[in-house]
Amino acid sequence: MGTGTGWTAALLSHLAGEDGAVTSIEVDAAVAEQAAKNLAVTSVPVRLLVGDGALGCADGASYDRVHVTCAVHTVLIRRWPTEEVHGRKPAHRRCRGDEAD
Repeated sequence: MGTGTGWTAALLSHLAGEDGAVTSIEVDAAVAEQAAKNLAVTSVPVRLLVGDGALGCADGASYDRVHVTCAVHTVLIRRWPTEEVHGRKPAHRRCRGDEAD
């Protein structure tokens, strides 16, 4: 979530390799348009959608990983994975207002 320039999506696509797939969702249509141009130059296979990632993205689900590169006001904990998925544990998340560990 949060495509920005498309750089991170391109990097993730490279890391995912030929057998992987990357879907990126950007809320700002103008930013997404520039990201699409940037990605087109690289020929990196990234599926770019325009929409609010906070609402989820059922199209193409289920996803093995979610990488968020945006500012959020509220994290819906019920949607945040707490169990291992494909042998991987979820990343530590820290939100403003959390008490120190």
